[in-house]
Formats: sequence, C-alpha cells, structure tokens
Amino acid sequence: MKEEQENKGNKEKQEKIYVMGNWKMNKLPGDVLSFFDKLIPNLRKYINEKTKNGDIKLSTIKKLETIIAVPYIDMFYANLYANEEKRIKIAAQDVFYKNEGSYTGEISPMMLKSIDVNTSIVGHSERRAMGETGDIINKKIKALLDENMKVILCIGENAEDFKKENTKKVLKKELDEALKDISDKKEDIIVAYEPIWAIGTGESCSYDIAKDVIKYIKSEMIKKGFSDPKVVYGGSVNSENSTSYLETGVIDGFLIGTSSLNPNEFLKIYINSAKFLNK
Repeated sequence: MKEEQENKGNKEKQEKIYVMGNWKMNKLPGDVLSFFDKLIPNLRKYINEKTKNGDIKLSTIKKLETIIAVPYIDMFYANLYANEEKRIKIAAQDVFYKNEGSYTGEISPMMLKSIDVNTSIVGHSERRAMGETGDIINKKIKALLDENMKVILCIGENAEDFKKENTKKVLKKELDEALKDISDKKEDIIVAYEPIWAIGTGESCSYDIAKDVIKYIKSEMIKKGFSDPKVVYGGSVNSENSTSYLETGVIDGFLIGTSSLNPNEFLKIYINSAKFLNK
C-alpha cells in the first residue's frame, strides 16, 4: 500500500499542468489592460488555430489551468478579462486569517470570494522574510479552506541551507507547520517549491535537483493524507527552461514571477506546457 501511494505522488507523466503567474508588487490598473489586451487575443489565436488543424487536442487545453496572482488594486480589471476568457483565473498574493474585524490593512478570504477571487498564495518567502510564521500560514490556509477557496502554499530553502544540504529538513518543517491539523479539502492545496536562492535571480534550480526535491515533497504530502499531491516549481522559470522542468515527469507546472509580467513570455510558457501535454 505504501509503495502504491508513493507511485501516485511520483507519476512519470503529468495529467494536468498549472501555469501560474505572480506579479508581486507590479502593474497599475492601466498596465493590466495592456497586459491582457496582448495576452488574450494571442492565446485565443493559438488555441483556435492549433485545435482546428489538429496540432493540439482540445482535451489537452482543458488539462491546463492558468492562474495569475495580481495586486489587490488590479483585481477589478483583471477579473473583467477573466470573466471574458474563462481559461484564466485570478488569484490573490496573500490573505488574512480572519473574515472581518479590527485588522487595519488586511484583506479577508470572504472579501476575495465576494469579487470572484477564489485562490490565494500563502507563505511566499517574501512574506516570511517580513515576519510571517508557520503558525500564521497555517491559520491562513485553514481560513481559505473554510471558505472553499484554493491555496497555493509556497515553501523553499535559502542559499545557506541549500549549500549545507539542509533543503529537505527545511521543507519538512515548513510543510509540518503549514499543514498542521488540516484533515480535509487537501485537494484544494497546491504546493509551490520555490528555492529562495533562485527567485528572481536568474539562477534556476537544476532539473535533477528540482525533480528530487519535488519527489520528496510529494512523499511528505502523501504521509499527510494527500491522495494526489500537486507540486509546482518556481524560481527563474522562463520559456527556455520550462519544458525541461516538465520533462522531469513530477513537476505539475509553475509559479512564475518575472516572466509572468511579460504577456508574450507568459504565453510561450503556456504554449510549451500545451505542447508537452499533447505528446
């Protein structure tokens, strides 16, 4: 039984791929209009042309999930485009763990849900660097799941831990803290492995290391009751390296930073993912 569970977590061919962007603190509302005005027509052109001539199966396109995490002030305009192009979903970059109250400056899961934003990143290393603890991350995940929302949980080691070969120790601690006492709705949690030393540095993690680490993460998730764990990679992902990451067979997609700010580059990663799934 244990071997069967491990095989579920370490499939050699992905059944679905997540192409997710994190804009961080970038783009004003006017920039949102420009981004989607370029992305959506080209996305539709690609899908229509390739499915019509048989190069890409429509069933393949349905196995791609595209999510873009935008700043709060951009959500209104981003959602207008998402409502027009159903293949794109909008997410938040962070959330608070209470639905209402005297918490100046915070945004609640209920508030996000009221504007059709049903997914949020939690635990990004840039939030952790500002003091966010494992306990707070755990509370945020529970708050999102209580509202039937989806979670993108970020975990990753810094350069020092990587050099000291403490990666798996760090990741286990972060998983244990974040997923403490979470007994159901595990299918609504996606883990994003983002080695801190590779985020926005141009120094991407090697494919072999990423494969080994993500296999480990999935094995730990299975121990926690995940029947089909989903783990994506983030850290200097671009159109030149995305296919090679997918070819590891265990990476379920990407959380893309810098490359998600450019509609053409983001589309190229989407196209690479579609071609890979279509093989």
